[in-house]
Amino acid sequence: MGHLIQKSTGEAEPFNIGKLAMSLERAGAAPDIAWKIAESVAREKMMTSKDIHKATLHASIRHDRKLAIRYNLKQALMDLGPSGYPFEKYMAALMRASGYKASNNQIIDGKCVRHEIDIYLEKPEENIVGIAECKFRNQPGSKIDVKVPLYFDSRFRDVIHTFDKQFGVGKRTYEGWLITNTKFTGDAIAYGKCAGLHLLGWTFPTENSIARLIERHGLIPVTALSSLTFRQKRQLLDRGIVMCTELSNHIDFLRDIGVGRATVMKIQEDIGSLCRHR
Repeated sequence: MGHLIQKSTGEAEPFNIGKLAMSLERAGAAPDIAWKIAESVAREKMMTSKDIHKATLHASIRHDRKLAIRYNLKQALMDLGPSGYPFEKYMAALMRASGYKASNNQIIDGKCVRHEIDIYLEKPEENIVGIAECKFRNQPGSKIDVKVPLYFDSRFRDVIHTFDKQFGVGKRTYEGWLITNTKFTGDAIAYGKCAGLHLLGWTFPTENSIARLIERHGLIPVTALSSLTFRQKRQLLDRGIVMCTELSNHIDFLRDIGVGRATVMKIQEDIGSLCRHR
């Protein structure tokens, strides 16, 4: 049994080298490379899960910059903050990649009150109309509890009255999506399933989670690019650049924020190999 590591939730658990190697394999490392990196990390003095992540990221960068980018995706989503808008924009793009028409910040009058909708969704060929609410968290270990889907469900039902008037009762299938970059509690998942909501989190549902959708569609946020400093990532977000596919069309922005020529070439290489252009 390995030494104890403090998780972001405050709980302690034994360091599991196999679990770390598996996470590196999911990020694209060959099994022998994953174990080599995990073993090098295990030799370092670590007290928290944050220490493990940092040591693994640095070891991955030394081996393969693109592996480091994929391994760091969860943290990259948290780095989209502190405001929630870049995450909302990113999730709209991910929903578009999944076959929806998606637009941000729509105002819809419900039966009772007016609602600002994070993402308005459509699949015209399947007669689907929906709304999505994004709950962004930039603190590791935080979870979305049952109060959030309860509140969202009431908003969704209020908006459905407007959809019925607009499209006709029974003419469309309505979808309500609750999206977060973190986890849901068991009760939140239970209520979501009972109410017919679509819950989407970092690892939920297993086969169609945010992590799997990113892997499937290749939409990498600019905050995952390891060649950029934290300040440079913030400057890009301030300019409305959230995805690396957007950055590929505005490479001149990198020079504007002081990124050197050699680093620009590295970033272009990373974008070309990791990010699918849609």
